[in-house]
Amino acid sequence: MSEMFAESIDEMLSAVFRKFEIPAAFAVAVKDDDVFIKTHGPKRLGEPAPVGPGTAFSIGSCSKAFCGAAAAALVDDGLVRWDEPVIDTLPEFALDDPWITRHTTLRDLLGMRVGLKRDGACEFPFNPTRSLADYLPMMGRLDRVAGFREKTSYMNGAYAAAALLLSRKSGLPYSDLVQKRIFAPAGMAHAVSRTGFLGQHPDPFTPHVRLHDELLPLPAPLCVGWEGSSAIYLSADDAARWLKLQIEGGAVGGRPVISQAAMSETRAPQSIDTPDPNTGEQFSLYAMGWRPFDYGGRRVYRHTGSELGATTMVAFCPEERLGLACVVNLYSPASIAAVYLMLDAFLGAPPKDWIDIMHKSFVERVANAIADVKERFPEGAVPGASPDGVQGHYHSPIYGSAAIYRSDRGLAFEMEDRAMLTADLLPVGEDVFDLKHHDVGMEQELLGAYMRLRFLRSAGRVDALDHALFGRFDRTSAP
Repeated sequence: MSEMFAESIDEMLSAVFRKFEIPAAFAVAVKDDDVFIKTHGPKRLGEPAPVGPGTAFSIGSCSKAFCGAAAAALVDDGLVRWDEPVIDTLPEFALDDPWITRHTTLRDLLGMRVGLKRDGACEFPFNPTRSLADYLPMMGRLDRVAGFREKTSYMNGAYAAAALLLSRKSGLPYSDLVQKRIFAPAGMAHAVSRTGFLGQHPDPFTPHVRLHDELLPLPAPLCVGWEGSSAIYLSADDAARWLKLQIEGGAVGGRPVISQAAMSETRAPQSIDTPDPNTGEQFSLYAMGWRPFDYGGRRVYRHTGSELGATTMVAFCPEERLGLACVVNLYSPASIAAVYLMLDAFLGAPPKDWIDIMHKSFVERVANAIADVKERFPEGAVPGASPDGVQGHYHSPIYGSAAIYRSDRGLAFEMEDRAMLTADLLPVGEDVFDLKHHDVGMEQELLGAYMRLRFLRSAGRVDALDHALFGRFDRTSAP
């Protein structure tokens, strides 16, 4: 990689971070034996400490590829088989149909082909102090969006279940398994896999959100995804070593960490996905933590990840011995634009204005989400519901318990397993309320300002509530 080429990549990335007003980030490119690393910004706005090559960022759903790799390592050990039934190891695992439950395999979980809706506490992790096993039975109450093994049906809960299976098979906590079989042999010295561990890391990033056109650091890390599905933190140095492991087909310095056969299985298509209209690709598939797709006649593997205050994209092209990654500390398409710009540059592809493409796509997606909430929960001149008629306890079969109660600020909503979702209710229409979350992280543009709740009545009595994100909760008792 020439110095001039590296400088052009650096300038390109700087333009991305300026356009999307990214507080802090890192980007990595690995080409053959060359490694390019760019770090950007202070770890926390208003403070001097800069992001360094050892600063750990949350990578969200890009953690799924590590779960696939950990499974491959246990296949090498003879402890796991791709096509073994999940219930042989997780007897508490239950889907919506007994036959499907009996026949669901590790391959089905990792290949995102179970067919259930992205919903429920298994999809949006609630209380990280509770075991996933407490939530697994809720998966059987989810709606079906596709037939079993019909096509890609993305589910965080599937990877959470896979991680629990791997833990039981290996006899190790999942975090220890990933450390022992991937992080340590690959030399990933700053990497961590543990829910809610960011605050204990010696060099952590700080998640930020955009609230009312102002960038704000979150008061505490909110990266609490399930292990297997999320919960991995990588530095720029770690990302470079992870990409090198992928380019080398599971080896480090010529020494296999995972066999080439097992690693290849994690890249084999397992389900048919929907092509991204922004990239011009002709096909998109789902493997095991990777999405194979065509790009300029080459097979490229990618995955994205996001949560409050962090967005990631990782991609690699084995044919070109090329690996790319970008992580930013904001919910933003900047990481995707950065990776595609680097991909075009390394492949010599005709340049595209990925900044504009991703910015327009993001703005449209947010606008559509807001329009959907406003249509389902309309504003009106009629005041909100009487406090005396709505207070009490509510229950969802896939999210658990919630409550409506009167605080010194008026009506409030609270979910038993997720204190960060506590919100004041501000009337905007007949039985329709805006949710004003107490936690600044939940008050970001999309989840905060346009999150609503409506009370549902029959015979004049409130018997349920409908939450814009979490759906219906039936009223179980008065206060």
